[in-house]
Amino acid sequence: MSLLRTFKMFTLIGLLIGCGVPPSINAATKGKAIESSKPQPATFTMQLRVGESKSHADSGLNVKLVDTKDSRCPPGAYCIWAGHASATLQVTHKGGAPETVQVGTIAPPEMKLPGAAVTGGWRLSLQSMEPPHDPKANAKPPAVTVTLLIEKI
Repeated sequence: MSLLRTFKMFTLIGLLIGCGVPPSINAATKGKAIESSKPQPATFTMQLRVGESKSHADSGLNVKLVDTKDSRCPPGAYCIWAGHASATLQVTHKGGAPETVQVGTIAPPEMKLPGAAVTGGWRLSLQSMEPPHDPKANAKPPAVTVTLLIEKI
């Protein structure tokens, strides 16, 4: 047997032995799922219509959409700025009292319009409001759906 062939054989055996079980896993944890020591942030979306409440079991949050305001530029119109949409929410944390917050689309800070709201370690943001308000209709469409982005902070 040549020296090169012997070297290849021992290298292969060493690789196979080394690939068996990582050193961080001992007999007690072998075959069990290993949990990351770094908790993953909780992020989820929630869709609501005016008057509707939804609960999220994992977070312990209950969110009710109380009202919406929509002054965004209607589709097909030419506007100086994009406008603003906002939603008034009633947020209840597991076992807590309801808190009223407002969330809205992005606007310049000097306008002091609602953006994201923070309550009880959660950030609520308005992701979308559909359909857009039609000023020609003279009333809010009854089927406005608000999508919220909710993130643990």
